[in-house]
Parts: sequence; structure tokens; C-alpha cells
Amino acid sequence: MIRAARKRPLVLVHGFTGHPESWLATRQALRWEGELLPFTLLGHAGSAAAPSPFAAETRRLLDEAQTVATRERPLLAAYSMGARLALSAVVKAPELFAGALLIGSSFGLQNAALREERRREEARWIDLLERGGIEAFVSAWEAHPTLRLHQASEAARQAQRLRRLAHHPLGLATALRCLGLGEMPDCRPALPALKLPLFFMAGAHDAKFRSFADEGSRLAPEGRFLLSRGGHDALLESPSEVAAAIDALDERTREIPG
Repeated sequence: MIRAARKRPLVLVHGFTGHPESWLATRQALRWEGELLPFTLLGHAGSAAAPSPFAAETRRLLDEAQTVATRERPLLAAYSMGARLALSAVVKAPELFAGALLIGSSFGLQNAALREERRREEARWIDLLERGGIEAFVSAWEAHPTLRLHQASEAARQAQRLRRLAHHPLGLATALRCLGLGEMPDCRPALPALKLPLFFMAGAHDAKFRSFADEGSRLAPEGRFLLSRGGHDALLESPSEVAAAIDALDERTREIPG
């Protein structure tokens, strides 16, 4: 099938312990003809990073989108921690974006007690990064039940592991301190006011985030729930489905006047 040419910019945001190269298989399946803008999360450039508040990192993502929004509003495609940051950016400045695909995203925590509980959980991972180093952390992180892989090839698993091991442990610790769920504002109340298309994707084996995706699709006026094969990590397990979702989002944005 011959694909129609696309001119709309596409901002890609990876997840925690990820890398812009995490999108490579999706990009190969997508063959996007518009401008691609990979966004690197705080602390994920292979070195230690200075702390930056969640709001400042949201602003940095908005600034990236602003560089192309004067020509044409970009699409956002984002995964996990990156999807939470992307949702916060959409809530802050929805007029900058044509639409967003949010993969494995939640919406923020609804009260201070939940945020403190999450910060304590994230502090344990931070302690492992700072005291145990990157190899101990990656081994523990990949054993987390949420990250269980169901259909990824051995080659894809190994490539992902090498990307994770290339991170600086203090950089990832900074990312968790600044961008962890405990620091994210609650975006749920803003969803009903967002008029742009918002596609929420979750894996068939990822019950927790399936629930979030279903909730988001019902709260947002232009929300849609998409189910991918596999678990939480659709970029690794279902890149062709992610590419199809971006295609569908692009088509939907062109159906909406203005």
C-alpha cells in the first residue's frame, strides 16, 4: 500500500530507562515522512544530570514542540514516564498539539498521602541506583512484574538491556526524583476539557494500565482506548501496533476541523 505523504511533525518521548532509540522499531514500521523530534528525558543522556523540577521539564517539552508549532501543530507519541510528562504538557498548552498517543500512562496521584507513598517507593529505587550501581538496578528493574515481557525477541531484549546499562546511575536517580509519579501533578480533572484527540494505549497483559487507558478514553471528549499485544512495553513488544496507532491518530486529527 502506498502511504500518503505526511508533513505533520511528530514528537517522540521515551520512558524511564529508555532512549530515543527505543522508538527505532516503531519508526521503521511507521515510515513517517514528516519531521521527527526525539525528546530525551532528564537524566537519560548517559551522564549524571542536574535536578530540574517536573514543571520545568514539562516546559522544556513544550519549548521543543513550540519550535515546530508555528508551522504546523505536532503530534505527540510518548511512553510510560514520557507519556506522563507528555500528558502534563498537553494539559498545560493543548493549543500547541494536534493530538497525542499516550502509551502506558497514568494521570497523576489524587492526594498528598498517595504522593508521599509513591515517593517512598521511588526512594528505594533511587537508593539502589546510588548505592548498588547500574547493573544491580537494571537487574532488579527488569524483574519488576509490570515490566514482564511476553513476546519480545531475544535480540530486542538484549538491545534494550544494553541501552539501560549505558545510563549513568545518578542520571536515572535524578530522573526518578524529578519526574517520578510522586512529582507529577494530577491531570485527571483536566481531561474532560481537552478537545484534541487523545489515544490511550495499554498492553493486553498490563491490567493496571489497561484500566488507566480505559478511564482516560472515557474522560477525554476525543479519547480512544487502544489495546496492544503483550505487556507494558509496547515499544519493545508491539512496535507495528504503535505505528498503526500513530497513523490512526494522524488521520483522526485531519478529520477534525481547525
